[in-house]
This record gives sequence, structure tokens and C-alpha cells, in this order.
Amino acid sequence: MTDDLVQRDNPAWHIGSSVGGIGFAALFALLGFPLWLSIPVALVSLRLAYGALLLVPYRVTVNNEGTIEFRSVLRRSATNAWKIRSIKTVTWSLWRSEKSGPPMKVRFDGGRVILLGDRAQSFARTIRSFNPAVVVRY
Repeated sequence: MTDDLVQRDNPAWHIGSSVGGIGFAALFALLGFPLWLSIPVALVSLRLAYGALLLVPYRVTVNNEGTIEFRSVLRRSATNAWKIRSIKTVTWSLWRSEKSGPPMKVRFDGGRVILLGDRAQSFARTIRSFNPAVVVRY
């Protein structure tokens, strides 16, 4: 049995937010805003693009053997449930939403991801059944 925890059906919002942020930073520079203002805008936009394209998966698949696949726009990573070290609620994040609950950061051997939406807590319960030693903080 495979449990498919869909975070977002369409990853286009990741790409759109990244391109929009980088374009906004370029527009700041082209319009002649001072460098002390343009550079921080560009750095924040690049950080958001990095997160949206690499850290936030749009699909998470868990099968009954405990193999987990995180699929983001530019990266696909797979791990086992016993290699997950911690699942913690992110207290401050730009992806925080009142409707869908707090995002959760999942750390595992070989990387980390940020899960968005209501399915993050369901994911934590599923992983806890495979790996009781995992640190889960809500």
C-alpha cells in the first residue's frame, strides 16, 4: 500500500513565486533604486526561490515498507522512515498560513524539507508508526 500525501496538486505556484521574486528584484535594480535597497531584495528573493524550488515538496509518497519520497520542482529525494531524525513545527516562516496549519521541517539523513498544509501532521503520525524514536514537536 502506498500513501500519497499530496501537498499541492500543481507545482506551478513554486515556479511562479520564484520567477516573480527574482523578477521583482531585477526590476528594483533596473529602476535605479539604491544598491543598499536592491541587494537585500535580491537576496530575499533568491532565498525564497531556493526554498520554493528545492525545500518545499509538492508531493510526498510513503509506502508500507517505510520508504518515503519527497518530490519538489527541482529535486527528488528518497529516504527511509528510520532515517528521519526530527519533525518540528516551524515557528516563523514565510509559508505560514492560518487556514492550513503551521509548516513542519523534516530533517533526515541527507537533507531536509518543509511540509506545508494540513497533511504535515498526518505525515508525522505515519512516520511515528514506522519510527517511534523520531523527535516530533508540534
